[in-house]
Amino acid sequence: KLGRASHRSMWAVGMRALLTLGIARFVRTVSFLLTVLPSQMPSCYRSHYPYPVPDTWPEWIMVGLKPAARGGCNDLIISGHATVTSVLACVGVSVADNAFFSVAVWSLLAFDYLVEVYQGYHYSVDMWMGAVVTSLIFRSLASVEPKVVHGEEN
Repeated sequence: KLGRASHRSMWAVGMRALLTLGIARFVRTVSFLLTVLPSQMPSCYRSHYPYPVPDTWPEWIMVGLKPAARGGCNDLIISGHATVTSVLACVGVSVADNAFFSVAVWSLLAFDYLVEVYQGYHYSVDMWMGAVVTSLIFRSLASVEPKVVHGEEN
């Protein structure tokens, strides 16, 4: 058993998680407007964008409108990967209410972040900032959920 039975509403937990993710994405957008880190992979621009550069404006617009799911070449200070995985970790840890489970989840998350950094997909600062900012937002939104005393439902 992961911990004591939780009488929290999963709708409230889900709403708190979605609010956290929305606010973290907003903060990520603001950080994108303020600073952008260069890509860690030197060949990123050539593999994602046409080379040579299109000559006319309509060709440029068509490049921008073409759907692509490969991501961009610049790295953001707050990683989207870190925000999503941190929200999932926060939800799991808050629902489980078990110290060993919490340590295991955050250790696995830290290992995941180290692998991402080692493989060159992210800078360490954007993973760290994503985890810290998202966790703080999740913690600050505790008032969204109604208070529940263990063993009693309100």
